[in-house]
Amino acid sequence: MRVFSINWIILGNTFYLLSYNQMGALTKVLDLGKDLAFQLVIQTTFAVDTFFFISGLLVTHRTLRKLGENQDHLNLLKFYIHRYWRLTPAFILISALIIIAPNFGSGPLWHDKLDSSAKVCRKNWWTNLLYISNFLKPEEICVSHGFYLACEMQFFLLSPVFIMTLYRKAIVGKLLLALGIFGSMITVGILTPLFNQMPTLLFSITEPNIQDEFARLIFFMPYTHFAPYCVGIATGYILFVYRHKKISIHPIVALLGWTVAFTCNLAVVFGVYAWNRGYLPGLVTGALYACISRFVWTLGLSWVVVACMNGYGGTINSLLSWKFYVPLSRVSYLVFLIHPACIIFFFGHYRSTLYYSSCLVFYLFLAYTSVSYLGGFLCSLFYQTPFWSLERFIVTLMYKNSSSTNDDLNRDSSQNVPEDGHRLTMNKKELDLNEAGITSKDSNSSLREFSIQNQAYMEKE
Repeated sequence: MRVFSINWIILGNTFYLLSYNQMGALTKVLDLGKDLAFQLVIQTTFAVDTFFFISGLLVTHRTLRKLGENQDHLNLLKFYIHRYWRLTPAFILISALIIIAPNFGSGPLWHDKLDSSAKVCRKNWWTNLLYISNFLKPEEICVSHGFYLACEMQFFLLSPVFIMTLYRKAIVGKLLLALGIFGSMITVGILTPLFNQMPTLLFSITEPNIQDEFARLIFFMPYTHFAPYCVGIATGYILFVYRHKKISIHPIVALLGWTVAFTCNLAVVFGVYAWNRGYLPGLVTGALYACISRFVWTLGLSWVVVACMNGYGGTINSLLSWKFYVPLSRVSYLVFLIHPACIIFFFGHYRSTLYYSSCLVFYLFLAYTSVSYLGGFLCSLFYQTPFWSLERFIVTLMYKNSSSTNDDLNRDSSQNVPEDGHRLTMNKKELDLNEAGITSKDSNSSLREFSIQNQAYMEKE
C-alpha cells in the first residue's frame, strides 16, 4: 500500500509541478481536467491521507503488542525519541540541500525555481526541527511537502492518549476516536464554505492565490487529516482484537464489505469529474464532500486491511503482499522527500522547449520514479542507516550500563549490610534458578511436593 501511494503521489506531482509554459501547454491545463481517467491524477491528495492511515494503523498495532509484552507499561520518552530520531535526519538533509542547491546548477529557469525556496529555508529551516512549519507561517514553509511530516509528528504525540485508553478502557477509547473523527470532519466542513475554499484541489481552477490559500488553510493543517489517522488507529485496534479473540467474518459480510469499499472509494476519486469540467459545486455540496471524503476514503482502506488479514483479500492481498514491494516500501519515506527536488531540478536545468504529450509526461513520471528510488536507496544506505545504527548502539550501551549499575548496587549492599546476608543469599538462589529456567514459585512448589511425598513415605514406614 505504501509503494502504490508514493507512486501515485509522484504521478500527481509530475503534472502539478510540470512547467507548462516551458512545454508550450498553457491551454492544455483546462483540457486535462475534462478527461475522466485524469481524475486519478488530480485526486492524488488522497494518497497523503493513505499515509496518515497507515501511520495510525502501524503505531497502534505495534504499541498494543508491546503493551501486552511489557505488562501494560509504555516508556513514553523512548517512544517519542525513537520516532523523532527516525524522521528528523533525512528531513534536515532535504532542507539543507534546498538551501545550497542554487549554487550547484544553472539553467534558464534554475534560479526562478530554486532561489525563492532556498530563501524561505534559510529563514525558517528551524521550524522543520520542531515540526511546526504547518502552523508557523505556512505561506513560507520550508519544504512544502514537509507539512505531512509536521502533521504526522503532531498526531504521533497525541497517539498514546488514544492507544492507552483503548487498551485500558476500550469504551472510552472508542468515544475519543469517534470524537476525533467527528471533530476533524466538522472542522473541514465548516471552514471550506466559510472561507470560500474548494472542497478539494481542482485542476481546472488556475488562480494561484486560490490554490495557495486552500493549501495553507485546509490541506496543510492537521485537523484536515486527523480523521484518516483516527481510522488507522481504529483499524490497528481491530486487528489487535481479532488476533487475540480470533473473530471471523462471514463470506456474505465480506462480499458486502468489498462492494461498499469499492463504491465509496471510486465515488471519492471520480465524483469530482463534473467539477473539473467547469461545473463547480454549490456551497453545501462542496462542504459535504470536504467533510466526508477523507473519512470515506480511509474507511475503504480499512476494509481492505481487515479483509486481507482475515483471508478475504484474494488477488488484491496477493498483489499487496508481493515481496518485491518490501525493499521499495522501506525507502518510501525518503522517496517522498526526494521526488519533488528531482522534478524541479530537471525543469530548472533544461535549456530548450519541450512539447507536451501524454507519452512524454508518462516517460517523465517513470524517470522521476526511478531516480527518486535510486536516491532513496543511496540516502538510506549512506546517510539514514548510520543514524539508525547509532540509535541501536546508544540504546544497547545504556542497557549495559543499567545492568552493570544494578550489579554494583547488589555488590555494595552485600558488603555494607551484612545482616541482610540471608536475604541476599535467597536472591542469589532465585537468580541461579531463573538462569536455569526455573522460577522461585516453581522451586517452592517442588520443595512442597517433595516434603509431602517424604512425609507420606515416613508414615508408610
